[in-house]
Amino acid sequence: FHVDWSDRIRTQVLNVLIPLNDFQLHLAYEDIDGDVRQYEYKLGKAIGFGGGFVHSTEIGDSDPEDVLLSVYLGSPDPKIWQYARNNIDDELEHYMSPLKGFIHNENYPDEDTMCQ
Repeated sequence: FHVDWSDRIRTQVLNVLIPLNDFQLHLAYEDIDGDVRQYEYKLGKAIGFGGGFVHSTEIGDSDPEDVLLSVYLGSPDPKIWQYARNNIDDELEHYMSPLKGFIHNENYPDEDTMCQ
């Protein structure tokens, strides 16, 4: 399990997940009491969440053709953006910065340092 954004982010940055086909694996998450729950992905239905949302993909095998589109939406507030940037530095080679426009991520790992 992990969080995409710290509690400080709240809903100033959101991760929106959109399944582009039917999935066998779904989203596991912790509810407010710490109990593990399941959200079942549905074709064409998005789920969005902000800071502090503890979640994981369920353990198991997926179809190699499964596609889950992940879209980040965020505040242009420079303080919020600094927190968000810490989380995306190793995920996005290029992105639209609310402060600088479309940029190449200088912190994106090169092929020699990426996990295989």
